[in-house]
Amino acid sequence: MSNIYDQFFLLLVTISCLACSDNSLDDSSYKEHPTNLQGYSWIPKDTLQVQYLGIIDIQDYHPHRKVYLCRDWFQKKIIEINQEGEVLDMWDLVGTGPEQIGYEIYALSYFKDSSFVVLGEKAYCFYDLQGSFIKKIPHPKHISGLCIL
Repeated sequence: MSNIYDQFFLLLVTISCLACSDNSLDDSSYKEHPTNLQGYSWIPKDTLQVQYLGIIDIQDYHPHRKVYLCRDWFQKKIIEINQEGEVLDMWDLVGTGPEQIGYEIYALSYFKDSSFVVLGEKAYCFYDLQGSFIKKIPHPKHISGLCIL
């Protein structure tokens, strides 16, 4: 009985190999245009290469200044980059001081044209575009949904 299964498996592997092989691709066309494989090519449309060692995610975009507001989850930093991927500013606002946001950055966004707001562990904190503290508005613990304390 296992002989039938072995033959079926061998037939399936043979069909898969024949179906996946392509004899129309010659090496000369690949060597001339390595990114153009049978009419397909890689075109980066919304890719941004940032000169920063870490993992960042873009949170907001300021259309007048043409800059992005980002955060680094692991290092807990707020980063501002331009469209070329250059780091313009970097702020470390995590802490328990009166002008700091707490231990976590939950969200951040540009606010009007002259500041940005950060949803921290215990409050909304407003900063100007140079990273200077403006004001803090406390919020209830349940508003972020992630607060443990």
